[in-house]
Amino acid sequence: MWQTYVDNQLVGSRNLDGGIIVSAADGGTWAQSSGFSLNAGEGAALVALYKNPGDAFTNGVTVGGVKYTVGIKADARSIYVRKGSAGIVLVRTSQAILVGRYSERHQPAVAAQTVEKLGDYLIENGR
Repeated sequence: MWQTYVDNQLVGSRNLDGGIIVSAADGGTWAQSSGFSLNAGEGAALVALYKNPGDAFTNGVTVGGVKYTVGIKADARSIYVRKGSAGIVLVRTSQAILVGRYSERHQPAVAAQTVEKLGDYLIENGR
């Protein structure tokens, strides 16, 4: 089920070039797109970040070994960070944290909308 969300709604949208879904409880990876994964400890760090999302502005967010340092948005649901013209969109649902990665060839607002839309769907369905 989770892999289908990555393949069809995130990466399949063509608005992102990578997607990962991790457990909101412990940061364990549930699904990921080819060529995009979390390094050891990064999933748990994402879970911890949601305890104080404002830390994204101060400390940045590391995903796949890349540190994204420019915080755009950080609240209890969504965290947007970027590095240059690439970025990461994080959306927390009741069970999961969605991670969408976009590159310079993507529109950041469209990438964020894609991840947020899947987040809405999962929240509405208790996931």
